[in-house]
Amino acid sequence: MLELIPAALPPLDGLDALLADIGAGANGFGGTPVGTGDATAVEYLARCVREAAGDVPDGYVPMTTFFARDARGEVVGMVRVRHRLNDALFEHGGHIGYAVRSDRRGRGHGKRILALALRELRDLGETRALVTTDATNPASIAVIEANGGVRDRDGLGSATGGPCLRYWFELRP
Repeated sequence: MLELIPAALPPLDGLDALLADIGAGANGFGGTPVGTGDATAVEYLARCVREAAGDVPDGYVPMTTFFARDARGEVVGMVRVRHRLNDALFEHGGHIGYAVRSDRRGRGHGKRILALALRELRDLGETRALVTTDATNPASIAVIEANGGVRDRDGLGSATGGPCLRYWFELRP
């Protein structure tokens, strides 16, 4: 059992381990400024709260960052739910980006995180969701397809420079 908890202050117990593991990013997930050394966890969380409220720079869209916590209270992953798409996100990035801590992968957490994120996006009023992934990331492809994603055309390019696969979800009440 997993639950999604919106980014807030103070930091959740165990958040530091997740942010350290994600670092600057991997497998197409963009990482965090904590991983690059450009912000502290508190500064990053404050930014996440502002972004969820719509306080974003020009060219960006509001998004809510959630942390996934398991039944034992461990933070095992994170997900960004973008409230809408812009032109860049339509090509690569989509509505949802997620990551699972490397030592917690292979346990179904990604599948559950994506399912919960799709529900959050539906609750924001979206009727369709776009999720993209690197073509070289079979684990993410499996998570997306297990949740019912329908593959669309390939995107213009991924964060790693390779092909980007695009999947759509119909969000029903």
